[in-house]
Amino acid sequence: MGHSQRLDAHQHPAGSIVLRQVQPADEPFLLDVYRDHRKAELDLAVWEDGQREAFVCQQFQAQQLHYQSNFPDAAHDIILCDGVPIGRLY
Repeated sequence: MGHSQRLDAHQHPAGSIVLRQVQPADEPFLLDVYRDHRKAELDLAVWEDGQREAFVCQQFQAQQLHYQSNFPDAAHDIILCDGVPIGRLY
């Protein structure tokens, strides 16, 4: 298995599904995934301008640090469908 592709591509009705190791350039995508995952609970709070985004960024960074510190040997992958990021697998 190479650095850019952890598993062989599998055919899926939606396209070819591949996992690849997270790279620094994936951070904006990973932040979007995190933000989307937390949306329902974040919508319950009243936020002033910028508060929500600052909170989400801080929480995302804390989660990343926790995973890296507590699971240093774990695989952190991006799920790709036909080369397009669609999710993460930690």
